[in-house]
Amino acid sequence: GSDGRVGLYVPESHRSWCSSSGENDNRAVTIECACDPKYPYTFNKVVYKTLIDLCVDICKRNGKTKLIWFNDKDKTLAYKPKSNEMLLSIHKWFGNTTCPNKWMLDHMDDLEKAVNKKLQHKYMIQFGCFKSKDNAARLVRALAGRGYDCSIVKDDGYYCVRYGKFKSKTKAEKMKEYLINKL
Repeated sequence: GSDGRVGLYVPESHRSWCSSSGENDNRAVTIECACDPKYPYTFNKVVYKTLIDLCVDICKRNGKTKLIWFNDKDKTLAYKPKSNEMLLSIHKWFGNTTCPNKWMLDHMDDLEKAVNKKLQHKYMIQFGCFKSKDNAARLVRALAGRGYDCSIVKDDGYYCVRYGKFKSKTKAEKMKEYLINKL
């Protein structure tokens, strides 16, 4: 929806009948996005962010760490993805349609990059989030004085102070417990 709502109409474990290709429908998770009613059918920021987050979620739930967009039907269909990879395909490759719209088609490369950036994001410990960047910077300086190299990440209008890049959630949680007891 234009407000970022996500609705599941066909469970991912079932086949949808939407791309005009049984072969594609049997291997795809299909996504429809709300857009402006006029050409070039732009997505608003909320819809685009939700699409990125949904793609990340789908990849993670399926054990994928890389999303691939070739922008070429033959190359995509010929490619045998590695066990950690998921491919992007588009409806118009399989049926007489303009789906995806021009705006989305122009942003497929950006979608691939944004999803992959989030998929490569390692676990971090968050010390706090502030509306004021100055408050976040004060915390970073205080933690640096204790030997912790933290960064400030802007997230949904807040300045979040984060530490580390852990390869697993378990390692991040162990460090968090250590820091709670030490700090």
